[in-house]
Amino acid sequence: MVFFEKKLNEIAQNTCRDDKRLYFCRKNKNHFLIIKKTSSIMKDLVAKINEQIAAFSENAALQVEKGNKAAGVRARKASLELEKSLKEFRKVSIAASK
Repeated sequence: MVFFEKKLNEIAQNTCRDDKRLYFCRKNKNHFLIIKKTSSIMKDLVAKINEQIAAFSENAALQVEKGNKAAGVRARKASLELEKSLKEFRKVSIAASK
């Protein structure tokens, strides 16, 4: 959520805060800019998630096929990073839909 809020504040200063949620100020009539930037943030997150999935798959396959213990450690680490990225995507997605 922090990443999402920083990016929005860099792009448009016309966002309003309501507790922890961001919503669009209709008085400025620039909310379409915020929606467009939100979609680019989500695209960046999806690209990051796809890279992490590829790294996980590669290392997990090495562990299963060849019994490579170091690859197993890398796969477990990649799974933890992937979990964090998926949670961040969920938060950004929910905030964008509100």
